[in-house]
Amino acid sequence: MLEILAAAGRSLTIDELAGSLGVHRSVAYRLLRTLEDHGLTAREGSGRVVLGAGLAALAAGVSRDLQHAALPELRVVANELGMTSLLAVTLDGDEAVTLSSAAPQHSVAVAYRPGHRHPLTRGAPGKAILLGLPESTWPEGLRAELERSRARGFTVIRPDSPLTQGAVRQPNS
Repeated sequence: MLEILAAAGRSLTIDELAGSLGVHRSVAYRLLRTLEDHGLTAREGSGRVVLGAGLAALAAGVSRDLQHAALPELRVVANELGMTSLLAVTLDGDEAVTLSSAAPQHSVAVAYRPGHRHPLTRGAPGKAILLGLPESTWPEGLRAELERSRARGFTVIRPDSPLTQGAVRQPNS
């Protein structure tokens, strides 16, 4: 239910949630009540469902040690490249999820919110993750681009990408 709400990008009705989950409305309502009790979802005045503020506390705890260790390095890279730098991990083997980001101090930067998700084949974070996987698993259509990224030490988002421009440095570069 939380993933459905996050992907929707808008408030949903209980009927919409039930349909997306493939369950009866009463089952969706019971699930929703549990999530509401923990502050993970909330209802607008109209009764439509939105993600709740309690998720922020949960998100802050995700990979906390990794985020804490990475943040100083992210800041250095962001300032060195003059671009936003990201800490992203793979989810279910086909999506990149942003855990943390750092923007350069003295330039315009792209902002990525924690939890931002997109396919590994789109965007610099996903492509950086692909570089860490065996070449035999790389999508054929991205092979040349990934080889160029490996040679230069960071990935970029192409200007024609539906995601905004950016770059991601590979670990140990």
